Amino acid sequence: MVLFQLNYAAILVSAILYLGIAALWYSPLAFGRTWMQANRFSDDDLESRGMLPAIAYAFLAALVLSIGLAVLIHLAGYHSWFGGALIGLFASVLISVPAALPVYVFEGRSIRLFIVNEGMPIVAMLIIGAVIGGWN
Repeated sequence: MVLFQLNYAAILVSAILYLGIAALWYSPLAFGRTWMQANRFSDDDLESRGMLPAIAYAFLAALVLSIGLAVLIHLAGYHSWFGGALIGLFASVLISVPAALPVYVFEGRSIRLFIVNEGMPIVAMLIIGAVIGGWN
């Protein structure tokens, strides 16, 4: 079974890396202010939220995503950072982004928010795909 053939150290590191990329992406150093404006959030809105449950759910999602990406990379037969990055890019651009677009359209959310929110998994999945694919 393919799940027994995966590199779980690479998967765990990739999940942590995914969270790190997201933290940087949504920080004021990158797109945090743009994201806040598009969502009409204030600093007080974010400070009043309990971030621990959100981070726990985000880590669980990143772990599941990393396992799924590792399965795709394994099934594709790639064992290099380039092959893993390619699968990560394809999975994000050809699966994740098109799946999210109708939600933004039907909810009347801005294209600006879509670009910020969907740009992050494209970059992150490319990077973690490289980690998973290259970690032999």
